[in-house]
Amino acid sequence: MVRADPEGRCAAMLAHGRKLVILPFRRETKIEDPDLASLDPTMTTVSSGRAPVMSSYTISLRDIDEKLENVLDMQFLYGYYEPTLLILYEPIRTFPG
Repeated sequence: MVRADPEGRCAAMLAHGRKLVILPFRRETKIEDPDLASLDPTMTTVSSGRAPVMSSYTISLRDIDEKLENVLDMQFLYGYYEPTLLILYEPIRTFPG
């Protein structure tokens, strides 16, 4: 199960039902120096190369909550300043078979 952040900042993948893998995306960086931005108003990214890439990392679902098992679905929430993931899970499986 893989879900991407609606703002395009990262993706989250459920691995083996017990680990959450976070994959950050490369982003263009904005010019920080206002003097450089005033010289060319169309320039919005740093021309010295590509933006740095953060490495992916893994989070054990047990580290978040011991009851966090049987993940049914997960979605990134829209409109948050930082990527926020909603996880729908079943602490105890409740099916007849």
